[in-house]
This record gives sequence, C-alpha cells and structure tokens, in this order.
Amino acid sequence: FFLDTFNANHWYQLKAEIAYNDRRKGKLFCSLQFEELPEIKGDTSVYNEDPADPTKTGTPAGSYKDAAGLASKILTISIGYKYQF
Repeated sequence: FFLDTFNANHWYQLKAEIAYNDRRKGKLFCSLQFEELPEIKGDTSVYNEDPADPTKTGTPAGSYKDAAGLASKILTISIGYKYQF
C-alpha cells in the first residue's frame, strides 16, 4: 500500500495493490486507484452568471469542478485472477 502524491489543493493519486499466490501458480490481484481530477480551464462565456440569480450560475465549460467547487473524483478498482499452467 502506498501513496504516490497528495496535495489537497491540486490532485492526488492513491493506489493500493494486493497480490496473492496460491499453490497452483495462480495469482489473485486487486488494484485500486483513486485520483482527484485537476481543474480544467474552460470558456466561461457560455454561462450567464448573475450573483442575484442563483439559477444563472454555473461551472465553466470544460471544467471538472462542480457548483460547490469540489473537483470530481475517479475511483477505479480492478480485480482479476491469473492462472499459469
């Protein structure tokens, strides 16, 4: 288990890998990857942002950040079994 990089303000990637070998030369593996996408600058002209009207505020096009300012997160889990004859 290891943590590649961590930065609360930018992006981080967390990986956990588990490997298991049995008596029949088989291997069970599990990989977990969690990363927060970096903010992508986009064209803000597509939104009519008006502080007085909350329905006219939005996220810039091409940005992964939601309305709350939190970046989107991707969680990838891979589980498999390899058998060697």
